[in-house]
Amino acid sequence: MATFSKFFNTNTNITMLDDLIPSMGLPAFISAIVLCCVGFYLIRKLSVDTKIPVRDSSKNHNWSTIEVSSKAWYCSICDMFLVTGIGVFCDCCGVCACPEDVKKANLKLPCKAIVSTNDVQLHHWVKGNLPLGTICYICDEECCLEPGLNDFQCCWCQRTVHTECLDKMGQVCDFGSFRNMIVPPSCVQVARRKGALNKHLLLRAVKDPGWENWTPLVVIGNKKSGNSDGAQVLSEFRKYLNPVQVIDLSERKPQAALQWCVLLAPRPVKLLIAGGDGTVAWVMTSSYKMDLDVRNQAYKKKI
Repeated sequence: MATFSKFFNTNTNITMLDDLIPSMGLPAFISAIVLCCVGFYLIRKLSVDTKIPVRDSSKNHNWSTIEVSSKAWYCSICDMFLVTGIGVFCDCCGVCACPEDVKKANLKLPCKAIVSTNDVQLHHWVKGNLPLGTICYICDEECCLEPGLNDFQCCWCQRTVHTECLDKMGQVCDFGSFRNMIVPPSCVQVARRKGALNKHLLLRAVKDPGWENWTPLVVIGNKKSGNSDGAQVLSEFRKYLNPVQVIDLSERKPQAALQWCVLLAPRPVKLLIAGGDGTVAWVMTSSYKMDLDVRNQAYKKKI
């Protein structure tokens, strides 16, 4: 009280600290504040977040460390050979980078688009680092016969072409063999999380592209499951599908992943659950609680 009186005129009508503390006393007042904070935290922790997060692919790539592989990897920026365990690759589009060029790759090389306002999907060509034994779609000859960053692959339809054959490819992409499993970027509608920055996006709605026999595939897994097998499965499917179709249970509960069934109803959705008995039971129990029509036709394999 004395400290306040040194700086303020005592004749001024000022609410002092004593007026803010209830008659119960300072210790009890502090205890009540602490209990309220703890209660708020527990409610947020235990509540089920049914929103599907959407990564803003315009900001950064989804980098993963390059593991031991039978093929050679090259930086998409400087063309340098990448050593296992040091270089990184984007498991969505296939761009690779050495540690020094990660920022440049994020700025110069666009990642696989999750959302798009363009109804016509164009090929998204990524140079080099093609799978072993790939064949050119135009001339039917093997690609990447020489070391270095050679030839191209579309990260949507997965077609590969020689550099000299690229001009013979059309611009429009038909999503290739997995067309009926993929949710096109033009069909994904997102909303910005209230009060958050631009990078925090949530899946708001999904439009039907109107394709015959279109049955989108949603992959559910836990990257912490097994000996990182779950992480490898999720990473592999991001390459072939729209990355938003791949849900990591270490970050979201099954109810969030199952929102796909709600958003696409009455269109059927195929769910691939990558995990053991516990993961499968967790997802199935959540589906029954959400009153979803589940028809189990899955082949189950533990990871």
